[in-house]
Amino acid sequence: VKLANFAFTIIGEVNAPGNYPVYKEGLTIYDAIGMSAGITDYGNLKQVKIIRSRKNKKQVYHIDLTDSNVLVSDFYYLRNNDLIYIQPLKFKGLRKSQSQVLLSTLTTIAVLFNVFVK
Repeated sequence: VKLANFAFTIIGEVNAPGNYPVYKEGLTIYDAIGMSAGITDYGNLKQVKIIRSRKNKKQVYHIDLTDSNVLVSDFYYLRNNDLIYIQPLKFKGLRKSQSQVLLSTLTTIAVLFNVFVK
């Protein structure tokens, strides 16, 4: 029988959002992102919110996962019932698979146009 030390919740632009029990000490925010199958193409690494309870009050903290100072901050290691929200990017470009389909379509149209003209 394993007892969970604590649990955290991760939502937003991650591949597998949800509530995760933790069975080890010292879980980092990067571990939590890995447990949720990573951040989607639309996740904003510079705008991550951690909602943490302190003395029965919820406080919202903003962190930048691209900044190396995260490693020495109070939010590198998660605490019980932390909620992590990965915000979406304001501009959502084409996904890699969508851009490949678009380029393939344009190439096909260009080839057909050249064959038709000649």
